[in-house]
Amino acid sequence: MRISTPAEPVRPRPTCPRGHASIRVSSFTGMLPSSLFLLPALLAQEPPPATYRGVPAAEWLQRLQRGGDDESRPQVSCALRELAIDDAAVARQLAQLLTSGELRVRRTAAWCAEHRCAVPFLVDALDDADGEVRRNATITLARLGAAAADATPHLVQRLARAEGDFERHAAAEALALIGTAHADALPALLGLVRDDADSTSSVRTLLTNHGATAVPLLQPLLQQPGRAVAAADILLDLADHHPVAIAAIEAVATGDEALQFRLLEWKARRNHAAVPEFVRRFAHDATPHKRRRVFDLDLRLDA
Repeated sequence: MRISTPAEPVRPRPTCPRGHASIRVSSFTGMLPSSLFLLPALLAQEPPPATYRGVPAAEWLQRLQRGGDDESRPQVSCALRELAIDDAAVARQLAQLLTSGELRVRRTAAWCAEHRCAVPFLVDALDDADGEVRRNATITLARLGAAAADATPHLVQRLARAEGDFERHAAAEALALIGTAHADALPALLGLVRDDADSTSSVRTLLTNHGATAVPLLQPLLQQPGRAVAAADILLDLADHHPVAIAAIEAVATGDEALQFRLLEWKARRNHAAVPEFVRRFAHDATPHKRRRVFDLDLRLDA
C-alpha cells in the first residue's frame, strides 16, 4: 500500500512595497560576467604614461632641459609635439617651460605646446623678447586653428606691431586659420597687400572675410604700383557676392593692362560671351603666363 506524503505548502514570493515580486540578488548576480565587478578597480587605475617610440614623456622633457647636440634636438622637438597633441599633461608641462629663463627651452616649448590648454601661455609668449619664441608661438596657435579662438585679439595686436613681414604674415596666417574677421586687423592687413608678397593667401582670406567693408579700403590700392594687382585679386574674390567690387576695378582699369587682364579673365570664366574678347586681347600677348592662362581657359571651355 502506497503512503502519500502531504505536499509542502507553497511559500509566497516576497514583494516590494508596490506589490512587484522581488528578485533574489544572489540569483541575479550569478548571471553577470565576473569582469563587471572589476570595473571600479579598473577605473581607479591611473592610465599608463604617454610614450613616443617607447620612451616616456618624462624622459623627453628631461632631454629638452638637459640640452644635447644639434642632431638630437629635432628628434626631441618632434617627440614632444606629438605627445602634447594627444596628452594635455605633457602640453601643460611644456606651457610651464615657456616661462623658463633658458632661451633654447622656451623656443622649443613654444613650437611643441600644440594643445588647447596651452593657449594662454602661448598668448603670453607672443610678447616674448625673443623673435623666434614669438614666431613659434604664433605658428603653434595657427596650427591649433579654431581651438585658439581666445588668442584672436592678441594676434591682431601682434599683427599691428610685429617686427618684420615674417611675423606679420605668421599672425595673418594664424588669424585666417582660426577663421575670425576682426575690424582692428584691417589697417595692418592692408599694409601686407603687395604684388610680390610670398604669403598673400592668408591676407586675401582675411580681407575677403570682411566682405563689402573691405571694398572701399582696397580701392585706393588699385592705383598704387606694386599693390594694384594684389588688391584687384582680393576684390575679384569678393565680386561674386559684392558686385560693387567689380565697379571699383572698372573705374580704374582703363589705363592698366594688368587690371584689364584680370577683369576680362574673371568675366570670361563666368560668361562665355566674354571669352572672344579675352582671347583676342591676350592670346598673343608678350607675357608667357598670360598666353598660358588664355590657352588653359580656352581648353577648359572646349572640353
